[in-house]
Amino acid sequence: MEYCIATPDPLAQLQARAICDYCEVAATALAVYDYFVTFDDEIHHVWGCGNRGFAVIFLLNRVNMWGMCIALILRVLPIWHTVCLIRSFLWIALTMIAMILWAAVSALRVYAISGRNLRLTAITLILGLVPLGMNLYEAVATTMETIQIGASVICSGGATTPKRTQISASGYSP
Repeated sequence: MEYCIATPDPLAQLQARAICDYCEVAATALAVYDYFVTFDDEIHHVWGCGNRGFAVIFLLNRVNMWGMCIALILRVLPIWHTVCLIRSFLWIALTMIAMILWAAVSALRVYAISGRNLRLTAITLILGLVPLGMNLYEAVATTMETIQIGASVICSGGATTPKRTQISASGYSP
């Protein structure tokens, strides 16, 4: 999904995309730097102890975050703007996996803290998966297109919301 582009003007859209690309590369560089700085601590605290149950969740989260970093770097490359659908699907899949992991970790924390109360754990898991459902609906309702501006190509998308689900300032309008 393209959250950085909010204007119909093609030149302003190209400028906004460039700024967004710079921000994404900066965030990715920060995440990669953090991984390298904390790698020794990770080996000692996560992989050095005998309990492997939480290490599997940590590994899944680590692999997913590396995938997101790689996807953000690939999003900046010009060739990826021409394969708009593939690039968008990759990003959506990685963010959905991250949301599932976050919901699972939250549920496990509640399970541990609440004295193994399954009811609270289930409620936490269900509420943790609500953003996943909302983002999945938005992903299905989003149409992607490429916009050619000179030699530059922009991958742009927008969600199409049915009129019956739009909410006006005065309230729900069927």
